[in-house]
Amino acid sequence: MKNYFILLFLLILIFSGCSYFKPAGLAEFDFNKSKNVENSNFNNMHEMFTELDTTKVEDYYFVVIGDTRNMVRSDDLNGFNFVAKQIIYAKDNDEYVYDKIKFIMHMGDIVYDGVAEYQWDNLKRAFSNKDYYQNNYPYIKLLARQKPIFPVLGNHEIMKFKFKRETKYKNLASVNKGLRNFNDFFNWEEFMADPNIIYSIPSELPIDTFTKLCNKIGVDESDIMNKHYVLLEDNLYHLRIYQDFIEELKISKPQVSKIGNFLNEQKKLEVINDLYPIFNKLNYNVLPAISSDNIICYAFEIQDQIYFIMDSMSRGWHYNTFTKLKEGLFPKKQDQHDLNLFSKSDLNGQYEFYKALMEYADENEKIIIPFLHHSPINSVNDIDGSGIQYNLKLMLGVDYDEKKTNSTEFYRTISDNTFFDELLFPDVHGVEFNFFTSCVHYYQGIEFNTYNNDVLQNKINWFITGGGGGEVETSHNDEMMHKTVDLLNKRLLDTYSARNQDGDRTLVNPSIEVEKSEVEESYNYLLVHVENGEISEVIPKFIETEKVKLKKPLIKLSATLSSPVFYEPISVGQLIFVSPWSWGLEKIAVGLSPFTWDPSIGIGYLNYDYNNPDESEMASVEVGSPLRFKARFSNSREFIFNFCDFTMFNGGSTKARTLMSVGMEGPILYNFFYEAREPWPSIYKRINFAYNYYFYDIDPDEDIDFAKDIKMSWIVKFSLF
Repeated sequence: MKNYFILLFLLILIFSGCSYFKPAGLAEFDFNKSKNVENSNFNNMHEMFTELDTTKVEDYYFVVIGDTRNMVRSDDLNGFNFVAKQIIYAKDNDEYVYDKIKFIMHMGDIVYDGVAEYQWDNLKRAFSNKDYYQNNYPYIKLLARQKPIFPVLGNHEIMKFKFKRETKYKNLASVNKGLRNFNDFFNWEEFMADPNIIYSIPSELPIDTFTKLCNKIGVDESDIMNKHYVLLEDNLYHLRIYQDFIEELKISKPQVSKIGNFLNEQKKLEVINDLYPIFNKLNYNVLPAISSDNIICYAFEIQDQIYFIMDSMSRGWHYNTFTKLKEGLFPKKQDQHDLNLFSKSDLNGQYEFYKALMEYADENEKIIIPFLHHSPINSVNDIDGSGIQYNLKLMLGVDYDEKKTNSTEFYRTISDNTFFDELLFPDVHGVEFNFFTSCVHYYQGIEFNTYNNDVLQNKINWFITGGGGGEVETSHNDEMMHKTVDLLNKRLLDTYSARNQDGDRTLVNPSIEVEKSEVEESYNYLLVHVENGEISEVIPKFIETEKVKLKKPLIKLSATLSSPVFYEPISVGQLIFVSPWSWGLEKIAVGLSPFTWDPSIGIGYLNYDYNNPDESEMASVEVGSPLRFKARFSNSREFIFNFCDFTMFNGGSTKARTLMSVGMEGPILYNFFYEAREPWPSIYKRINFAYNYYFYDIDPDEDIDFAKDIKMSWIVKFSLF
């Protein structure tokens, strides 16, 4: 037995060495670690901005794609690779335009379950040209290494997988881990500090980042930073103005009936005036606005356009400070959604940022192009539906009441307007605007006009591209879209006819009217052509469905060397397991997405009754595992369940026994050292520890003692390929 384990250890070292010493060309790259790393996302961004800042470049393209989430919850990423290939070989007027594609806007739902780290790991592997099985995905790798990718936050990025259907929006964000995974993947601390990214004065900073920033400035400025930030138990420095307000709310317990300005204006201006020049000095491209959380809301400008990426999670349950503010303002849970990410409140950092961005755009005569994941105007979602569709009413400014199902009836006499109104009805007139959304899985292009007191204001082109890999929607019905438009128009009429003013704005009776709607129920992405600083054309590119959707069983042969110890009596052996295929159960139902059917068969030998030299003997062992399922849940790494194994012991013509067992196994070292730097996690993934319990004897021959008393086994497994 001692020699056997020495042999196993040597094999592990050999295969570990093969994994560790890779040729330089195959080394994995860090997608978003540093702008100084060649082909990293930050490096690509800097090269793009440097090129597009010149006056020579007047013609370029960018790609808009959303909802690739199904791709990374499967170990087979061929569909994802096929989508990337279509982008690389995209044509306009029969000419390849890849060299003119300057960036990719991913519209959200890049993963299916944001809390499940293995899906981010799959994405990282795809970007690095390798998947779970070390398959090559060259087209994904090429895009990730050559084109900067700008992310929009989707609901699935923050969602935790549940077997129970989500019935309220807050259920999609019961934990903050998904948002942390998103931030870690895109290295958000460095992303928002990039001088090309327009951002709010950050509301929270990690200790290391805060200390590093203070070390770059003088003592007086460092004192100002410490004056306005406070270190909390989460090891983050938070803007003190919000924490002070939360403490005040605990004492005052206000009964709020209207959203508006809650912060002391003088204190707010003091915070902005003190911190704005410091962050500019630190090379942050901040606007004079503060945020109640580091919301995934930012912008960047190229020539005459400002690309405005919004956080459309309108309830905002996944933001700690924002949630505490809502709980402090509204004692009743049913009222807390009044403060959402589209509410016009100075506690809403997204709205504060948008106001500052509008001022910046007006001063510099630039046009804002919004990108948001959720699409309130579409022909699929029922505005009275449950779950994520609840979010759409809040974006439109319509009250939500679970007891009412008729969307034309408002819970209060007049619903609140949101800054969605300001997106649809900007102060400029006679302009053609372009909006990009996602979330629903098909293509829809909508053209509508905006009116004020029946006077035409602007034209809006609304593009939905949610066909990057989610289940294609086939329930298209324009009546749903018109119902949403009618609901919005009724709310606009009620709101503005009663108030007859909106600050300094002159909206009296705003409304929208749909002119055209085109739908294609297919996987797709958008190729956007920019000429002379303006969007000249948005070209939907449709992708062959059969090439993208999740496949049938993946025929992928794998082999595992195993060292079992059976008892009683203690018997040790050696087996080799072969798995002929791997089949993700998400192909049957979305709710089964954590599970992959991975059956296997094994053959080998054992030294029966190893500790009794006088009685020990050699026997053959065959194991069949038809119901072997790999499971990867949100809050765990990876486990394998064997629901019904058949183990056949054969010690000769008169000594044979077949036992049934259940068991569990997993790469414990991999799970434990998951955060370790590559290549060690890949090495640890090869080593599994298994436990089986033998509960039924198929051949209950009491006259033969051979293997009759075996009840349990422990197995060490090492994956060969």
